Amino acid sequence: MSFSEMGFEGADLSGVEVRGGQSILGAGRHVVTINSAEVEKDEKKKTIQLVLGYGNDDGVIRQWIYKYHDTSEAATRIGLEQIVSLLTCLGHDAKKTPHPSFFLGKKVGIVAKDEVYNGKTSTKVKYHFTVPEDTESEKAGELGDDEIPF
Repeated sequence: MSFSEMGFEGADLSGVEVRGGQSILGAGRHVVTINSAEVEKDEKKKTIQLVLGYGNDDGVIRQWIYKYHDTSEAATRIGLEQIVSLLTCLGHDAKKTPHPSFFLGKKVGIVAKDEVYNGKTSTKVKYHFTVPEDTESEKAGELGDDEIPF
């Protein structure tokens, strides 16, 4: 069958498996793993952004952080502050920006907030926090030997 003969109706779907989708993380504090990190340059807008993907068992969320914005000094300043904050939370000295692969697989805390823009509400990562080493046991509600109340 040629491409021009293909239509929608009658397509064989018997071999298609449906993957479970992941939810978008909602507003609040989340401990996440950075599962993607890349730099996007937009020659037309003259911007450079660090694009990070975060995820945990509850869902995923993405963040776009400006490293440079040609028409907004404030956006550049805020973005650089966010990059330094994130690097510090990850134990980096934050003196120079690392390769994006540095971020992959690292755990960090994020605070996401709902934001309304042009009548649409979306959840945005607002800031980062350092994750304690034993976050998994705290999340599960387990008590360490030193914390048994007797």
